[in-house]
Order: sequence, then structure tokens, then C-alpha cells
Amino acid sequence: VDIKEGENTHQLSVLDTAGQETYDRLRTLAYSDTDVFVVCFSVYDSDSFENVKLKWIPEIRQFKPDTPFFIVGTHTDLRHSVVDITNDCVSTARGKKCAKKWGAVKYLECSSIDGTGLDEVFRLAYKTAVSPKKKRQTWKSFKDAVKRRTMIF
Repeated sequence: VDIKEGENTHQLSVLDTAGQETYDRLRTLAYSDTDVFVVCFSVYDSDSFENVKLKWIPEIRQFKPDTPFFIVGTHTDLRHSVVDITNDCVSTARGKKCAKKWGAVKYLECSSIDGTGLDEVFRLAYKTAVSPKKKRQTWKSFKDAVKRRTMIF
């Protein structure tokens, strides 16, 4: 993906890793050279949102604990669709609140159908990847958020 910044054009390498369990071991091999994680879920599918917390954040923190990540809600064009009024869509407010609680750099939304927010996603990925590396508190924030949850067995 080419990112234009003023007079300069920068190239951003994007690797879309498969979410299926059969690719778990292969996917984690790609993490070693990762500068930023873009964790995506469908705002139209609350199960995919739960996977951010239950699968993706723990996985990237296990393999690259100091690497920044941000969360992107996709399929925003379906949020107000009348295709399935029983579906529990994830609101922007809920996405932002959880992203902050989980230690994400930022929460964004986009739609590949109408193009809304796509440029911002790629610009933030580039800027985050090239920003000076600082000691980040993201993993600590996530662990603290998980500790505060009440669990009943």
C-alpha cells in the first residue's frame, strides 16, 4: 500500500493473516518483523469483536508484547442495514471504550464497500510503525483490565 505524505510516497507492507486455527502456527511466524498490529473485527458480528479480546490481543501480546496495536471495526456500511435487524452490532462508543481499556493506540472504523475510513487506517498504521519506539504500557493495561473482570466458575 502506498502512503502519500506531502511530496513523499512511502510503501507499507501489509500481511493479512488467516484467523483459522489451522494457520495458528504459521501466522505467528509472521509476527517477528511486525511493527504494528491492525486488529480488525466486523461491527456487524459481535462474536468477531469478542475474538479481539479472547484471541487476538493475547496472541499478539504473547509473541510481540511491546508492539503497538490499534483496533478497526470493519463493515460499518452494514451497521444500519435492514438485512438482519436481530443482529447485535458493535457501536462506535463500545469499540472506543474497549480499545482504550485493552491498551490500543486507537480505535477506528472503516468500510471497504463505500471506502469510509480506509485512508485513515493505513495512515495510522504507517505513522505508528515508523514512530520512535517507546516503552509501551499496552500489555499491562490489558492484563489489568482482565484482572478487574469478575469470573464465576
